[in-house]
Amino acid sequence: MAITLPKQVRRVIVSGFGGAGKSTLSVSASAFAGDTLPLAKPVDATDVHVFNGDAEGFYGPIDSGLTPNVTDFTQCDTWADYQKLLKETLKALPAEHKYVVIDMALPSRLIVDSVKPQSIADWGKIGSIGLDFYKEFSKLSGRTVILNCQVKPAQAAVESDTAKAASEAKATGGERSTFTLDLPKGILSPWAENASLILARAVKKVKDPKDSTGKLPPMRVYTTYTSASKRLETKSRFVSKLPAELDGSMTLNRILRTCYGENL
Repeated sequence: MAITLPKQVRRVIVSGFGGAGKSTLSVSASAFAGDTLPLAKPVDATDVHVFNGDAEGFYGPIDSGLTPNVTDFTQCDTWADYQKLLKETLKALPAEHKYVVIDMALPSRLIVDSVKPQSIADWGKIGSIGLDFYKEFSKLSGRTVILNCQVKPAQAAVESDTAKAASEAKATGGERSTFTLDLPKGILSPWAENASLILARAVKKVKDPKDSTGKLPPMRVYTTYTSASKRLETKSRFVSKLPAELDGSMTLNRILRTCYGENL
């Protein structure tokens, strides 16, 4: 017996290291994306709207053949600027824009800059602002909101042993998990707690098996993870339908169709 779900806001988080194809996977939620990337022919992803916080962050989707609608939030220097543009954009959001993609690094930075935390109480205020930000998208019934979150290696070259230990604790399910390392916990928490999917992206370079000269640059092989590990956190309400690892060329639209079926 088929289950018909009520209209609601679907929340998906796509995390990963820089260059792992987070933006490309997010924009590929479009119904025009088909099953695999890159597309044979470029198309306009007219059902996707990107709240762009990275001036160069959406070259990947375009290279893969997908051009979404974009509102440029990089012009926002303060949290007040971001809020103003956010309200204007949400108010004018066309009904056909079924997928909303948010670069979380920019609002996170602007929220923290607006508070300039010096105490525990200040971090509580940041969490409160983050919750208000989350609520702004709770009215988008019948749409899918997709967050992009950048993660970093467990230890940067200049980090102390104490910082390394803290990072490793977070990476293994401590106070903050890997996908939130660049985000204060209060800002992302409501999204993570209410997300139906948290997907992690990874990329590695391998030699092209067809290259006998050894001169071609290595191929980039992408993977989408749906099962958590010590390195990357994921979450899925569809464990019976999704394997732990997916071919990185699989579009988010195909993943969502697998999960939701006719309810998408």
